[in-house]
Amino acid sequence: MKSILIALAACIAATPATAQDVPKTASVRLDDLDLSQRAGVLTLNRRVAAAKESVCGSYAGARDGEETRIEACRAAVDRQVEPRLAALARGTTLAAR
Repeated sequence: MKSILIALAACIAATPATAQDVPKTASVRLDDLDLSQRAGVLTLNRRVAAAKESVCGSYAGARDGEETRIEACRAAVDRQVEPRLAALARGTTLAAR
């Protein structure tokens, strides 16, 4: 199955360390999408957004002060995922770290 792995290392670094701080990951499935079609791209964007929320948390459920951590986490995920999405748009592949 072809997928993009969204990892969370930068987000953990932005929060106080605790025993429960285990990096979260999410995979976004691609093999069932036709990315040459608008519908496929929109579906991929929704999947990435859902994975980002799964890894970073939701603003809707955020407690006081958590919004900053969620924002930093989402920005870190965007920096990680954007080159991969750009490579997909060009029809190439980009190895994950």
